Amino acid sequence: MWWVAVVAVAGVWTAVAPVAARAVDGEPSAYRFSPAAAPVRGASDPPDAPPLEAGRVYRDAVPAGATRVYRLDLDDRSEAYLSAVAIPPPSARVGITEGLAVSLRDPDGRICGSHETRFGAAAFPRPITAYAGRTATSDASGCRRAGTYYAYVERRGAAGAEGAENWEVELRHEREPGVRHLPSARPPEAAPAAPEGVPGDGDATASESASGTVAGGGGFADAAALAAGKRRDRIRPGESRFYRVPVDWGQRVSARAALTGSGGGLVTGALTLSLHNPALGTVASADATAAAGRPVTAALPPLPAVRYENRAATGPAAGGSGGRTSPRDVRFAGWYYLVVSASPGLAAGLGSGPYELELSVPVTGEVSPPPGYEGPAGIFQVTDADREAAARGASPQASSARDGERAGMRLLAATAFGTGSALAAGLAGWAFVSRRRERGAAGG
Repeated sequence: MWWVAVVAVAGVWTAVAPVAARAVDGEPSAYRFSPAAAPVRGASDPPDAPPLEAGRVYRDAVPAGATRVYRLDLDDRSEAYLSAVAIPPPSARVGITEGLAVSLRDPDGRICGSHETRFGAAAFPRPITAYAGRTATSDASGCRRAGTYYAYVERRGAAGAEGAENWEVELRHEREPGVRHLPSARPPEAAPAAPEGVPGDGDATASESASGTVAGGGGFADAAALAAGKRRDRIRPGESRFYRVPVDWGQRVSARAALTGSGGGLVTGALTLSLHNPALGTVASADATAAAGRPVTAALPPLPAVRYENRAATGPAAGGSGGRTSPRDVRFAGWYYLVVSASPGLAAGLGSGPYELELSVPVTGEVSPPPGYEGPAGIFQVTDADREAAARGASPQASSARDGERAGMRLLAATAFGTGSALAAGLAGWAFVSRRRERGAAGG
C-alpha cells in the first residue's frame, strides 16, 4: 500500500507544478485567447443565432466576406455591449480596406449601435477590435425595450479574395447597470487641444513618476497591468503587446509608444498604438512610419476625461489606424487597454529583434463620484485591488494563478498529510502481519 501513497503524492505534485510554467519562444508570440473562452458558432441568419451570456467570453471564426449573428436577451434598463477581437493568421495577407464591423440591432432589426475598424496604413496581420452597444437611456425607444437583440459581426473588404483564410474572433458580452440617477447634467467634455502631461515633454507629472520594465501580455485576457508612468518592454516584428491601466471617473489617460533608435528603411504603419475602453471599444489609435534617421513613435490624440455623460456626445467614432477619437467612447471607468503592434516589415531594416520599446502612459485629473448605478458596477469601476494590481504590474490571470498555486500547494500538503497517514498505517499493518508470521513460524 505504501507505493500507492507515493504515486498519489507524485500525481498531486505533477498537477501543481505546471501552474508556474511559461513557454519561451524566440518567434513572435501568437495571440493569447482567454482560457475561459467557450467555443461558439455564429449563424448566418437571426433565427439560428446562438445566445451569448453577459460576462462570458466566446471564440469563433469568420470566413472572408462572411457575417456571424449572435443573440442577446436584454432587459429594459441595462446598457449592453458586444465586442469582437479579430485575429488574422500570421501568414495572412491583409489590405488597407479590410476590417471588422460590429452592429447591435433591436427586435425589429433597427441598428442600436455600430462600429467598424479597418487596418488602414498598418496593413499587416494583427489583432483588431470593434464593438457595438445599445444605450438604454437614449431617445431611441426601439433600443430601450426588453427582448431579443442580435449582434452582427462582419468581416469586410475580403469578399471573394483568393486563398483568404478564416479569422478567429474573441467575443465578449458585457452589461452596464442602469442608473438610479444621472450625474449632474452638463455637456459632454471635449478633448483638449493637447493631452495633459504629454509623454516625453520633459515635465513628468506625479502620475508619470513610476518607471521600470514590464512584459506585455499576448492578448486582452493577460494584458500586463500598469500604474501611470513610463515603462520599457521588448517587441518583435509581427508581434502585438497588451497592457492595461486603471482610469477612474474624472481622470484622463494618454499614451505614447516608441522604438529606441531610428527606423531603418521606409515602412508605412511600422508601429501602431491603440486604446480600448473596459468594454473593449476602440477609443483612439495612431500609427508611425519608420524611416532612416527618424524615431519610430506613435502617440494617441488628445482624449477627454472619463465621464458618464460622454455617451451622449455626437461626432465621428474612433477606429482604424490614425483614427480620430470621440468623447462617447470614454464613457465609463475601469481598465483601459493599450495595444502596441510592430510591423513585420521592420525586420528588413532592423533585423529580427526583439526591439526596445518605450511606453509612456500619464493619467491625470481628480477622481470624481461615480454615477448612481442600480446594481454592482462590475468591470465599470476602479477598485483598490485594481490599483494594487497596477502597482504590482500583474496580469488579470496572475492573481488567479497565484491563488491556484497556493490552493495547489494546500492540496499537496493536505494530500501529503493524508497519504502520509495512509503510508504510516500501511507500514504499521505490514509490520503487524510480519510479526504474526514470525510468531507463527516459531510456534510451528
